[in-house]
Amino acid sequence: LVQHLEFTLRPKSRTGYSQPDMNSRGISLSNRKIATALIRAYGRGNDAESAIKAFRRIAVPDVVALNTLIDACCRCDQLKVALELFGTYANDIHTTDGTDGIVIKPDVVTYTTLISSLLHLKSKSSTKRAIRMYKDMKQTWMIYPDTFLVDTILSAMISNGVSGFNDDEIRFTLTVLRDGKRLEWEGRQYERRKRAVRAILVGCSSEIWKNDEFANGLMSEDPEDPLFKKKGWNEIDSGFRLWGSGDGKAAEQQEI
Repeated sequence: LVQHLEFTLRPKSRTGYSQPDMNSRGISLSNRKIATALIRAYGRGNDAESAIKAFRRIAVPDVVALNTLIDACCRCDQLKVALELFGTYANDIHTTDGTDGIVIKPDVVTYTTLISSLLHLKSKSSTKRAIRMYKDMKQTWMIYPDTFLVDTILSAMISNGVSGFNDDEIRFTLTVLRDGKRLEWEGRQYERRKRAVRAILVGCSSEIWKNDEFANGLMSEDPEDPLFKKKGWNEIDSGFRLWGSGDGKAAEQQEI
């Protein structure tokens, strides 16, 4: 259907065939909005190859199209391809050596999709790659996380409790939590996230956090947390609903 869409929707001549007239008002698959919609559909249909073809029809793709393509590849379990596409089109802001000279500045959605997919693999190598991407996001592109990205990372980093939580991962988690402090949260949402991270740090064998001023302040807060008292959790137990019930639908679905 997609292959014939451009043909069938163009004005027909009396013989029933499409006119090659450049002034015709038929729908073109190179139209950015139409192509982006098709990319999204291909992703949901588990067809990464067609999604890439649709993207390459776009003469001047934008970040929305790129984000949609990356999401489509990740949905199709093609994270490696998604990372390669990111490296090709979202090149360093100071270079112009992308495909056909195209360089697309990524945004926080771009990084959220890739970092989330990397952390979902739950491997040391993918976590290291996610940490590097987070640094690149801030240092190269001057992009800072939003509350959704902060939640995504914190949830993934502490989902396995203290098991295998190494020094680099501790530093990363604290960095993300510190970045989250700058954001606007509803109610006491940020306090809930601090409690969850503190509960993990208490049980860690590593004491790297003692060299971090922010972490020291976090750990010096009242250990008699009313949330832990109310729910009956101990400080090193991470087997609870991370953000509580007051953070909205999306947060309610994020469970450890």
